[in-house]
Amino acid sequence: MRKITSLQLQEEIEKADNLIHSLTGEYPVLFRPPGGIQNAAIFNAAKKKNHMVVIWSKNQDPKDWANPGVQTIIRRVTQHAQSGQIVLLHDSGVNRTQTIKALDKTLHILSKQGYKFVTVSELIEQHVKENTRWINYPFISSLSK
Repeated sequence: MRKITSLQLQEEIEKADNLIHSLTGEYPVLFRPPGGIQNAAIFNAAKKKNHMVVIWSKNQDPKDWANPGVQTIIRRVTQHAQSGQIVLLHDSGVNRTQTIKALDKTLHILSKQGYKFVTVSELIEQHVKENTRWINYPFISSLSK
């Protein structure tokens, strides 16, 4: 991510929020910084715009953007799968055929292992109801067992 001040990032978040609201009728409350970069400017901007920063879990970037092959993506995700993780997969850029095929098979494999898949918002709600601590804060997970 290019050098950007907290104020500039707040402006970008607000523009994105307004666009998303115009399309969905909802304002987002979660923010995943490009590249997963974490620094004071990002956390300050997100906080000022009432957003929670969400980052994928360590060992859950299968580097699908490099098109390493369907089986490689599946192996990279499933060999590190643990309850309470976010898996990073890309939905834009170059051809995503491998990612789509790998996701379908990965979901099937992990479902057989007893994993349930929830949105990050659902996971946050679950943690609030259960009054549980976040593991590896600021990471928030969307994979639970």
